[in-house]
Amino acid sequence: MATRIEIPNIELELHIGCDDQERSHPQQVFVGISITNYQKFRACHTDNIQDTLDVSALKDTIRECIKTKGLRTLERLGQILEEELRHRFPHTGLNWEIQIVKKNFGWKYVQTWSS
Repeated sequence: MATRIEIPNIELELHIGCDDQERSHPQQVFVGISITNYQKFRACHTDNIQDTLDVSALKDTIRECIKTKGLRTLERLGQILEEELRHRFPHTGLNWEIQIVKKNFGWKYVQTWSS
């Protein structure tokens, strides 16, 4: 049996866009994260916060790592988030998925990886 933590719609504002004009003002982006553990999080049995992922720390990590970024693509944003989350949350046996939606953009970028 698997357990999953989902954090939908983390709202961010960052300078992202194909050209200088678009990057000149912050764009609204929504990031969703889904983390699946196929062996259950230990907190299911222990009720101990140290036995699960700290959702507040995950959100803070995402907000922190995009503060000074001026990016062109959602794909690069996804890679930056993956690298930082891998570094800060080196848990093994997890499947991660990030969904990134730029407001009024019309499509979603999805990136997945396993640890």
